[in-house]
Amino acid sequence: MPELHLTCPVCQTQVDKDYPTHLNSKTQSPLVRDLFEGQLFRFECPTCGAERQLTYQFLYHNPQAAYMIFLLPHYLEDKDRLEDDLEQILEGLNFSLDHYQLRLVTTVPELLEKIQILESGHDDRIIEAVKILTDGLFATEKPDTPVKARYYYPSKGAERILYVTDQDQILVDLHQKLIDFVKGKYRKILEEDLRGDFHYIGYRWALDLLEGKKPESQLASDNEIAYTS
Repeated sequence: MPELHLTCPVCQTQVDKDYPTHLNSKTQSPLVRDLFEGQLFRFECPTCGAERQLTYQFLYHNPQAAYMIFLLPHYLEDKDRLEDDLEQILEGLNFSLDHYQLRLVTTVPELLEKIQILESGHDDRIIEAVKILTDGLFATEKPDTPVKARYYYPSKGAERILYVTDQDQILVDLHQKLIDFVKGKYRKILEEDLRGDFHYIGYRWALDLLEGKKPESQLASDNEIAYTS
């Protein structure tokens, strides 16, 4: 594992610590558990004990399900260089990615959500569209509640959408009728095979789809969404 050079934001102590920059879910299953338990990116200062969650370039690889998710936190600020980094990483692989689903994310919560969507067998394009359709239902029920973020959230055999607000976290059912609606209405676009290339499938992509525009893999954070009365 490569060594990261860190500075504690509280006491300014310089810390060098090894952190993984890639994870193979088949051969590194303990790290998958650490990722979902919030331990993989956790930093604790050895001097003052301050804790924080790190965010850095990280590649999640599931060879059995044939997908990769690349966490690129600063893609918007340094797109050209980061795309070069990504290209170098892919060139170092000794196998073809032509049959792989390849996704980009910019935050750790997005990474966790994307893993769960793909592990559940869903098309993430459909789920992103359904999240927007569910936003309308949420806004009708809670018109004065600004939403900071929302994520696909499977739990105890049920599939829901987790809405994060300033005051609370609210679970809303994921409706199969909405999934079927998106599948049927946008079938032609969804038939496009995106395998073999990295794409950012998020709020902007899904909004273009629902507005009848040709969706592009734009990089825009779902956390930009907010509702007002």
